[in-house]
This record gives sequence, C-alpha cells and structure tokens, in this order.
Amino acid sequence: HRLPPPAARRAVEGLPEVRVGAPQAAKGLRCPVCLLEFEAEEAARQMPCQHLFHAGCLLPWLGKTNSCPLCRHELPTDHPEYEEYKQEKVRKEQQVHRLEYLHGAMYT
Repeated sequence: HRLPPPAARRAVEGLPEVRVGAPQAAKGLRCPVCLLEFEAEEAARQMPCQHLFHAGCLLPWLGKTNSCPLCRHELPTDHPEYEEYKQEKVRKEQQVHRLEYLHGAMYT
C-alpha cells in the first residue's frame, strides 16, 4: 500500500478562491479540517470535488498528500512513479469491468 505524495504545486495554485455566500454561512457551513464555521463573504479554497476549506487548513494538508481531506478526491502530483501507479490501477479496474461485462454477456 502506497501513501500518496503531496499535490502538485501547479494543481494547488490552480485551486479557485471563492467567497462563502451568506446562505451557506447562515446554514453553518464549516471548514472540514478545523470545524470552524465560515463567515459570509469569507475567502475559501475550493477543491475540484466542490468541497470548501480555509486556505490555511487546506494548503498544509495538500503539502503532505494529494487528496481532499473529506472525500479523498485526488489532485495530480509531481511524482511520475505515483502517476504511473494511478494509471495502472485504473487500467486494471477497467480490465476487471470488461471481463465482468463479457462474462455477463455470455449468459444472457
């Protein structure tokens, strides 16, 4: 089992900074890392999975691992070996799905 490396600097720098809307703040939206509620119009960093975090909470996390602290959605890394490992894992999963499909098609 491999531990994911840090997120690529370019990927982290590309994360959008968004403002927390008043309706979200009124509902008690919290940063999943520090668990503090966001204030209306407070700046937050948004992951591709749409989860919001304080920059001061998310950036140190992504400096250690490349995944969302909440759902484990992965950002790219600067490690070619890990990126190859991820691609190989996807290829193996696709192969299993193809074999399951073919097996199912034979008996329908």
